[in-house]
Amino acid sequence: MPIVTIDGIGARVPENATILDAARQAGIWIPTLCFSPAVSEQAACRLCLVELQGERGTQIVTACNYPVRRDIMVSVAGEKATRVRRGVMQLLLARSPESQELRELASRMGVEGTPYPKVTESQRNCML
Repeated sequence: MPIVTIDGIGARVPENATILDAARQAGIWIPTLCFSPAVSEQAACRLCLVELQGERGTQIVTACNYPVRRDIMVSVAGEKATRVRRGVMQLLLARSPESQELRELASRMGVEGTPYPKVTESQRNCML
């Protein structure tokens, strides 16, 4: 079984478990909407982005669906991942400012608002 080391804390998980599975096992919180009945489990919300340390440097991956096949090192608290997650949350707040679930999650993430204009009802209904 591979070991996922997240910000210095190790968790042994079955092969093909996700980084999010390992984080939960280790008691490490990663924000996510994937397990909400309001959205699909397709890594679409992007709130669970983390930094994966690799031979070629760091890459940003989604913790909810990244399969663990070998020992890996991950950072949840890294500057880049934190900045990207905050930006995603700010965009989500602009899209759905009335969502209590988003506002609570944003607060837990330390995001107090959004610099982006709020999406209007007609824009929300647009199919592009």
